[in-house]
Amino acid sequence: MPLVGGGVGGAGNPVGGTFGGSNSFQTIGNHIYGLNGGVDTGSQSTEVTIFQSDTDNYYVIGKLRFAINDSSGDDIQFALYYNGQQVWGEYATSGSAEHDMWPLNVVIPPFTNVRLTANNLSSGTAREIFTSIVGRIY
Repeated sequence: MPLVGGGVGGAGNPVGGTFGGSNSFQTIGNHIYGLNGGVDTGSQSTEVTIFQSDTDNYYVIGKLRFAINDSSGDDIQFALYYNGQQVWGEYATSGSAEHDMWPLNVVIPPFTNVRLTANNLSSGTAREIFTSIVGRIY
C-alpha cells in the first residue's frame, strides 16, 4: 500500500506498511503498531471500545499506552481483552493513570482479537482517549 500522500516521487512505500489513521494493526517488516486516532468515552459508566484488531500467525512482544486528551479530573477505567477475556485493567483516578504501569509490556498470542476499552465512571462528558500499541512480531 502506498504511504499517505505517496512515496518518494509518488512511488509506493517500499517497506509495505501504511498509515491512514485506521483503527487496526499495521505491520512493517517484523514490526507492528496500532493507533486509534482518538475515541471519545461517550456516556457515563459505559464501556466503549477504543481499539480493536486481530493478530495473524505471529505473536507480538510490545508496549501499550493510553492517553487522555483532557485534564478533566474524571475517573477512567481501562481494560485490555484477548479473545473476549479481560487480561488487564487500570483505573486512572482524576484523569491521570498510575504511572508505575506505563508503558504496559504486553505479549499478544497469534490469532488473537485484541480489544481495548475505556469507561468514564465519573462524568457523562465524552473524553478523548488515544491508544498506541507498538512492538515486534515473531
